[in-house]
Amino acid sequence: MIKRLYIAAAITLWLAISPAAGAEFSAKMVVMGPHGTFSSSIFVKGDWQRHEQAGQIVIFNTKTGKTYTLMEDEKAYLEMGDDQEGDDDRPKDMGIGQVLRDDTGETERLPSETLWGYTCHRYRHIPSEEEFGRSDMWYSPDLEAAIKVVSDTPLGKITMEYREIVEGPQDPEFFSVPEGYKRIDLDF
Repeated sequence: MIKRLYIAAAITLWLAISPAAGAEFSAKMVVMGPHGTFSSSIFVKGDWQRHEQAGQIVIFNTKTGKTYTLMEDEKAYLEMGDDQEGDDDRPKDMGIGQVLRDDTGETERLPSETLWGYTCHRYRHIPSEEEFGRSDMWYSPDLEAAIKVVSDTPLGKITMEYREIVEGPQDPEFFSVPEGYKRIDLDF
């Protein structure tokens, strides 16, 4: 149960720092925290992401929030969200030392650093809600994505990193439900 919560927290973190339109790459996503280290594969093509991990595949549209969870064994999928565009959550163009305050808390631009050959803008977010701790993010403008995030969470410190990044075109078929899969409807 704790592993599932941990993975859910990591996926939520991953979705919150998702790449923006235009970027195409694949990477190994490594999540480290108090309950162990987990790795998965991520594929990015514009607004779409595919996240693969031990028998689970999640396809996510960062612009609309539309999510497909594929169950390969059952040849079925679960669809969540709609096709409504949301707000652009990418980091704003801020000067070093500049602080932005809003309903979610305070975000500060820190000095840039280079990770895995990518120059990254660093940001620190301190949320307004006390139960959540601060998060530090390394955002690569070249990839239009955060390639490292360190967050203090109720579960402990969690670090997410994109490693083994390979830039280049991704197969469009990766970002759609495979032919022959049946939709599962959840009735609440």
